[in-house]
Amino acid sequence: MSDCWICGAQADSGEHKIKKTDLQRAVSGTVNQKSPIYHRVSGIKKRPIGSLKAEALKFEKSICATCNGSLTQPHDYSWNILSSYLADNVIEVGKEIDLINVFEGDIEENVLNVHLFFCKIFGCAVLDAKLELDLSNLANSIRTQSSCSDLYIKIRRSNNGKSSSYCALSDLQVFTLEGGGMKYVHLFYTVGNYSVDIVYSTDIAGLDLTDYFKPNGAIAKVVIGSVEYNQEYSAQTTS
Repeated sequence: MSDCWICGAQADSGEHKIKKTDLQRAVSGTVNQKSPIYHRVSGIKKRPIGSLKAEALKFEKSICATCNGSLTQPHDYSWNILSSYLADNVIEVGKEIDLINVFEGDIEENVLNVHLFFCKIFGCAVLDAKLELDLSNLANSIRTQSSCSDLYIKIRRSNNGKSSSYCALSDLQVFTLEGGGMKYVHLFYTVGNYSVDIVYSTDIAGLDLTDYFKPNGAIAKVVIGSVEYNQEYSAQTTS
């Protein structure tokens, strides 16, 4: 068994690739053997899943129960509030979400929690894909409840032609420079009509980060971004 990438303890827990509350909201009904959801792998294999607790819906065990529980529970909770708001509202590209209408509590704290939720998702996805990437800054941000300077997120309309019950976590897209160095890694998390784009980069010079945001005390509104983005680097996809 491996070590938890966040704290170093024994990794005995697997985080859901798509949060269980997101899955439950998307299917809006009971999931069991008689009424399953369908899980597709690499766009080819499709199989029925009779429980939202199924291991097929989770990352490999790469974090401990404490980090997946009490440490990051506030992050999960804040994302659940925002995700629920998105599910209940149709917000077009270019329009703003006034966060005072979303979070009852401290906006700055909740935005940070959402950011840290996607730090956890991204880190687990990196390990699942066996991508060689130093996660120490992400782990430190989660442990210290502070923003990760290298991770950016954007909320956008998914525009994928799928139903509102469609949920997916993409493969990692690794963008490399001509010399072979890694420029950035891109991942997107889709629930129904919305997707969250996650970009990780230690050097953002020249990147198109339109409508991406990170936590800061000034954030009161978030713009719904477009699926379009313009980068100039070759991509390698992991699976």
